[in-house]
Amino acid sequence: MAELEKLGQKYRVALRLRSKNNLQKAHNDWLLPLRMLVGGIAVANKNGIDQHAVDTLSRL
Repeated sequence: MAELEKLGQKYRVALRLRSKNNLQKAHNDWLLPLRMLVGGIAVANKNGIDQHAVDTLSRL
C-alpha cells in the first residue's frame, strides 16, 4: 500500500508542475501580448477617443 501512496504523491506533484507550466505558457503566449495591445490602445486614446479602439476594447 505504501508504494501506491508514493505513486499517488508523485502523480500529484507531476500534475502541479504541469499545471504551473501550462499557466506560465498561457501567461507568456496570450496574456502578455494582450496586455501590450490593450496598453497601446489606452496610450493612443489618452488625449482623444478613437472609435476603432473603443470597439476593440469593448470586444475584449
